[in-house]
Amino acid sequence: MTKTLLAAVLLVAGVLVLASIIRLAAWSGVPGDPLGVLGSLFANATTLTRLMIVIVGFCAMAGLALGLIALLGQPSADLRLMLTILSLAPAAAGLLSAAFGLLIVRQAAAESNTTNLMVVAPGIAEALAPFGLGLLAGLFAAVPNAVLAKRGVPENPAAQA
Repeated sequence: MTKTLLAAVLLVAGVLVLASIIRLAAWSGVPGDPLGVLGSLFANATTLTRLMIVIVGFCAMAGLALGLIALLGQPSADLRLMLTILSLAPAAAGLLSAAFGLLIVRQAAAESNTTNLMVVAPGIAEALAPFGLGLLAGLFAAVPNAVLAKRGVPENPAAQA
């Protein structure tokens, strides 16, 4: 039950964060459709934000690959443990990147002596993008993990021995 709840929370939170990012960026004047806004944010992002988005993408691909291996092959406790880690790691990496990005936005706002939201909104949207993507990337590992939990595969490798 808790693994299914984790997958649902990741889905809902990821969609809400990404929708908020797209709306905030569009409100502040970033042109384009929703995917164009995310592409524009990535194109103008800092190096750390780009790196975190790439790491989140690799975590999503690893979660998808391990999930397919676990669901179609012989599931083991080791695979379940890796899926658990890959369901939480992208969100944690995105949260770390968002915190650092928001500190950069705060510093830039202090240096320019502005508190106008129209000025800092694109930076806030850019800072939060890796977090939203990390929440959604965790789904690729959380869903197979929940399926394996329902099948009764133990999560602790010591429990299988």
